[in-house]
Amino acid sequence: MHSEKHLNCGQCEKMFSTIGSLKTHKRRVHVFNSFKCDQCKYRAKARDTLRRHIQTVHDDARRERDFSVKCQLCHYQGNEANVKIHKQSVHENIKNWFCKACPFSAYSKTSFKIHMRIHTGEKPYQCKTCHKYFSQLGSAKAHCGNK
Repeated sequence: MHSEKHLNCGQCEKMFSTIGSLKTHKRRVHVFNSFKCDQCKYRAKARDTLRRHIQTVHDDARRERDFSVKCQLCHYQGNEANVKIHKQSVHENIKNWFCKACPFSAYSKTSFKIHMRIHTGEKPYQCKTCHKYFSQLGSAKAHCGNK
């Protein structure tokens, strides 16, 4: 009952099982408020995302600081937080996310969310030509590239 998709987007053909997932979809796909970078053509849907872009791409002092830490086990380098994440996921193989439906586990929430689409059937990416849906962006891009 809880996994039935009975909520229609209203702006596209997608259906959702929870109000939260519907709201998230609308915010990510259909809300076109954007914040423009004053140093390049980059646009972001959230002010905080634009701020991170400016700091990462345009702030030279920050960029030098961000890549000052090196992994002691390989050539990877980045900021302290990213090197810690790198070590845990690559060298220590620590998993933080565990699927309850199968033996899959992942370090990152993003990888886990992509995996869960196997079980939920969610397909958030659509071909603009034939309107076929895909669960992964890479699959949609490959399909659209072949059309």
